[in-house]
Amino acid sequence: SVVCLRGGGGGAGGAGGEGIAPPAEGPRVFNLGGPERLSRADMARMLCARRGYPERRVVEVDRPAEAKSPADASMDSAKLRDTFGLATTPFDRALREIFP
Repeated sequence: SVVCLRGGGGGAGGAGGEGIAPPAEGPRVFNLGGPERLSRADMARMLCARRGYPERRVVEVDRPAEAKSPADASMDSAKLRDTFGLATTPFDRALREIFP
């Protein structure tokens, strides 16, 4: 998905807040991923472990040739961190916060 951040009222600052203004040089693309590289299967296994489900329920299969999403969907969030000072949360910590 693509998200556009616009400056001005509302936005990330809430009702009447300032939001996040785009850089002076125009729109840029920022990737948002976690601080560690994880596969979808890794995340599913971590979720199973956190929720007490058997990890054997996660079955990795060969990727169909006609699949339209990339085999590796990992993203480097360094530009977002460096530009806005945003720190991402490790997946295992996020699971602990979501499922205490």
